[in-house]
Amino acid sequence: MARRFVLTVMLLLGTTLAVASTSGARVWNAPRDADVSLGAVELAAPAEQVYATLTDYGRWPQVFQGIRSTTVVSGGRDDARVQFRSLRFERPYTMQFRNEPGRLVRFAVVDGVMGSEIRARLKLVPVSTETTRLDVHLETELPSVLDLVLPERLVQEKRAGMLRTHLEDLRRFFSS
Repeated sequence: MARRFVLTVMLLLGTTLAVASTSGARVWNAPRDADVSLGAVELAAPAEQVYATLTDYGRWPQVFQGIRSTTVVSGGRDDARVQFRSLRFERPYTMQFRNEPGRLVRFAVVDGVMGSEIRARLKLVPVSTETTRLDVHLETELPSVLDLVLPERLVQEKRAGMLRTHLEDLRRFFSS
């Protein structure tokens, strides 16, 4: 219990310091959890507009530079199952969304490579009527066979780099 409280306080302080330190996206690895990267970015749009954009899955190729195409397999904005094709991966992958309208975008990759698990929470925090801070928690769990082959530091760097790229894509999208 005490450890979880300390971690929560550290994360809250980290988010505040990250946003205050730069106008761009800020990404860092979670303390004491090698499977998690955290990020924050301020977007020049109200929370409702940010949520509408994040849940307009057909629009993702225009928002995120690495997404080639999307297909909504089932559900709607708040509970969609979406298949993505990206420039980074040869085969498509599917994400299941479980969102809270206007507040939180949450997804999990349901068909990860070799059983990899990827989950994310994107919390929309209104800063003003025209600005929203997006706080992101991105978690990856690799199967033990990949853990043996890939150094932990490399996985952390790749995950953080991907998160930074997506946050910068969002920042640019809402700045134009």
